[in-house]
Amino acid sequence: MINRETCRKRYVAASIDQKLIDVFPDCEGLPNGFYAKLAKIEKQLIKDNGSINKFISSLNLNQVINDESTVEDKQRSILLLMESKLKKSFDKISWKTSYIAKYDDKKHICKNFQKVLITVVLKLN
Repeated sequence: MINRETCRKRYVAASIDQKLIDVFPDCEGLPNGFYAKLAKIEKQLIKDNGSINKFISSLNLNQVINDESTVEDKQRSILLLMESKLKKSFDKISWKTSYIAKYDDKKHICKNFQKVLITVVLKLN
């Protein structure tokens, strides 16, 4: 009997674009953990309107494939190359925080907060 998690993993593996899988040598022998990472790569490419063909052609796979290492090492290095290529091209968005009011004394509390907000809004305008 197949459990739910196994079915989910097989569905994820089947839904990945075959072009991404065909990049790997011995693509039928990929480890199960690769499929989730490939799905993330594909999702990121779709989200950013990137072409899978252009992404694959920009990988420079000749160095990895011509290497004298084992098939497993080649597969691992191609996946790392794919992940690093995506990380370089997309930056993470972060919030910039700033204080509304600063006081010298840490125990000092603004008792009339509305006045502080009004002055901040007036300074911004």
